[in-house]
Amino acid sequence: MSTKIVMSEMPPLWTASARFFVAAVSLLPFVFLLMWRQKLNLKQIPWLRIFVLGSFQTAGVMAFLNIGLTSTSPSTAAILMASNPLLVVVLAWLFLENALRHWLSVACY
Repeated sequence: MSTKIVMSEMPPLWTASARFFVAAVSLLPFVFLLMWRQKLNLKQIPWLRIFVLGSFQTAGVMAFLNIGLTSTSPSTAAILMASNPLLVVVLAWLFLENALRHWLSVACY
């Protein structure tokens, strides 16, 4: 609902970008504290994998959600987002020929 209100002032992709920027800036102090406590080396982190997963799994989904909110109601968008795990299982079974029993056991866990 709040995204729909914000999108009356900003385009959908800028809304998604602003949302992730605010989240990143607010989490940055905690990340630095955790890195300092655990003595993490920045060169050991798989940056390419993190970038690809973040781009498709999180930012891409939210960008398409915001674009979709321009032509549907927030309740319909919420139902579609909530049904996403079920759709992934069915599409994996159809296109990747994975065993449906395995995916259902993962989904029920």
